[in-house]
Amino acid sequence: MAERLPSGAQAPLHIALCGPVAGADLAPLMGLRPEALPRGYEGAPLLMTLVQAWLEAGHQVTVVTLSGDLDVAGASPAFTSTKQSRLRAVFCPLRPHAWRPVQGRPGRILDLYRCERQALVAALSAAAPDVVHAHWVYEFAWAALDSGLPTLVTSHDSPRVVARMNRWARPTISLYRALRVLMARQVFRRAPPLSVVSPYLQAELTAQGAPDAVVIPNPVAPLALALGRDRERGEALRIAMVCNGWDARKNPQTGLQAFARVAARLPQAELHLFGHGFEPGGAAARYCEAQAPLQALRSRIHCHGPLPHAVLLERLGGLDLLLHPAREETFGMAIAEAMALGLPVLAGRAAGAVPWVLQEADGLADVESPEDLARALLLLAEPARYAVLSRALRASVRERFAAEAVAEAYVRRLRDILRTARRPTAAA
Repeated sequence: MAERLPSGAQAPLHIALCGPVAGADLAPLMGLRPEALPRGYEGAPLLMTLVQAWLEAGHQVTVVTLSGDLDVAGASPAFTSTKQSRLRAVFCPLRPHAWRPVQGRPGRILDLYRCERQALVAALSAAAPDVVHAHWVYEFAWAALDSGLPTLVTSHDSPRVVARMNRWARPTISLYRALRVLMARQVFRRAPPLSVVSPYLQAELTAQGAPDAVVIPNPVAPLALALGRDRERGEALRIAMVCNGWDARKNPQTGLQAFARVAARLPQAELHLFGHGFEPGGAAARYCEAQAPLQALRSRIHCHGPLPHAVLLERLGGLDLLLHPAREETFGMAIAEAMALGLPVLAGRAAGAVPWVLQEADGLADVESPEDLARALLLLAEPARYAVLSRALRASVRERFAAEAVAEAYVRRLRDILRTARRPTAAA
């Protein structure tokens, strides 16, 4: 194989990032107030970490995403950054309902996001980037491939596992997830250049018929590393749980039950809950009210709900330990960010990519057992072990998940794709 020249010796790329981007996450890079942008698509602030790293390396970036607060029959508004002329963003309409019709159009899942994909293709074609980096293997990847532009697809989840975890949910949810599996198959059958965020996901997708994939991990935001410090265990034990949703895959009930057992042993222990479903009066709060052992701990359980990413990192930096009871993670951004902050982490021994990300046996337990989680939490809280883990986890993140290195790994892969791609005619 020919030796690669350093990235700085080559012409900068124009990269279109096609994926879920929230207006509030993008606004600081655009030099705009969050309310000046459409709401966008929440849940993936890590993509802004990539965008920032690419801009700092001299590349041009066009963000193409979807937003449910736009007129579904209207145009896709475009914005140029007031801070950085090499950054633009296009927000395409997203139908607000998965099943219910809107303005004469069916719910978005009924036609497998066809209207959204058409808008994304138009936006990508108008942007005319050198290459597209599409995230997740559903509507964004499908549209990127339909654009005819050289494309790298990055998968962040296993469609089959997500569907299986939701098979006992409400029928509309379980069927929605089954149809998302069909969307992923439409992407996989076209055998695009593919990357995945962990070896675990690489094996999962290979078993589902996906093309060969390279492993490039998720980047950790520089802010998390900047806020991090080597920690010593103090008198208090302030435990965090960060979950994007109250569901079987995230398994928050077992985490709450484990905290009740820890709290019985450590009167100074507190639990701080973050994410959708964990706001005051949300699903977590209702669950605690219905469980006598947790109801007695109301003054020590704090529901913060979803927060802007930078605020969440600052709040986590003021806590002592992360409890992550998810049954499956294909990477685990909350874990990696807690590691960067210097927080010891307890997560699932058999929870997908978790052991690969964490690489610390002391931080692994059986997430199906509140007793095992509580036992492991008490061990992690021992002062000597706590301090050693804090230092080791911070060093691991700096070495493996630093944003600059991850962004450059993607650029090398994008350049490889450009060298071999033959631009086909855009799909009809």
